[in-house]
Amino acid sequence: MLAYRTNHRVISAACDRVCKYLKRNLHFININSTLRFIWYDQIPLLDSGD
Repeated sequence: MLAYRTNHRVISAACDRVCKYLKRNLHFININSTLRFIWYDQIPLLDSGD
């Protein structure tokens, strides 16, 4: 039982680390895709000046 409890703690700690990592990266990806969307949104406006 003690081994199970220890493993459970290790697993949940690892999950916490992975969750934090994913949240940070997903936030970064969200910012990138938003910037890309804004950039693509501006392209027709830049083109119409010709």
